[in-house]
Order: sequence, then C-alpha cells, then structure tokens
Amino acid sequence: MPGLEANIFKEQYQQDGSKYYIETETNEIGVLYLRGASVMQRYCDTKAKGGTEIISGEYRDDNWLNTGDLFLRDEEGYFYFKVRSKDLIKQGGYCIYPRDIEDHVLKHPNVYLCSVLGQFDQQENQIAHIFINLQEDSKERRDELRKWLSEEIDSIFTSKKNNIFL
Repeated sequence: MPGLEANIFKEQYQQDGSKYYIETETNEIGVLYLRGASVMQRYCDTKAKGGTEIISGEYRDDNWLNTGDLFLRDEEGYFYFKVRSKDLIKQGGYCIYPRDIEDHVLKHPNVYLCSVLGQFDQQENQIAHIFINLQEDSKERRDELRKWLSEEIDSIFTSKKNNIFL
C-alpha cells in the first residue's frame, strides 16, 4: 500500500526496566508494526486500545501501530503471518474477546467454569467455542443455560449449537 511502512519488532528491556524495540532478524518471529498517513495516529479513548498500542514518534506519521499479529520476514523480504499475539478471536468479521465472554457467562449462577477458545476450521476461518462446566449438571440445567445464553450472548455463538460445549 503506497505510503505504508511495515516492520517486525521485538521488545527489549534496559536495566532500568524501560522498554525499547529492535528489528527482528530474518525468519525470526516478532510483532508486526505499521506506520504511515493511512494508519490511525491515536486512540480517542486511551483506555480502549483494542488489544494494541501506538508507539509515538517525533512527528505525525512516525507513530508505529502495534497490530498484535506475529509475523516473520523471509530472506526475500516477504512477510508471513504466524499467529495473533493478543487474546482475540476473529470470527465472521467480528472481534471476540474471550475474557469478556467468559466473564459474562460466569455471572450465571449455575456456571462453575468457562473458557472460550478459538480454533481454525478447514478453510482457515477462526471459530470460537465456549466450554462450560456446570455446578449442577442435568438436561434441565443445560437447557436452561442454553436459553440464557441465547438471550445474553450474541447470536454468533448461539446460531451454531456445536459452538457451546456443556
């Protein structure tokens, strides 16, 4: 993309604990950073970082956006996606934060444990799955929880019954 610069960095720490970034070596995995006029320059709400961060530079287009994606660069300079570094699942165009879903499901009085995990299907699409252990497990209690989930959790989970494991 014209005017866009991409690079792969890894964090390093000085003895005083301050953080700095160095470029990765060829075929070494690091975090993909972007900068340029087409890249966002700041967050309107500094608390809502969406799992990323912006490293401020000395001038407007010198701000690096941490994408949260782990990449490597080969000998020819091509970039290869490896995995997401932040706790985020992208499913059907939606960003799903497992912790948010888990925290909400754990509010149900009969939920003992809950975990949301992303898994890739055969087409390399990410699918979120909710695994739930109930305090009192019976068909009636499972049906009750499924009804509650259909009312409380977005249809992205409840539209496919096999995404919820009780």
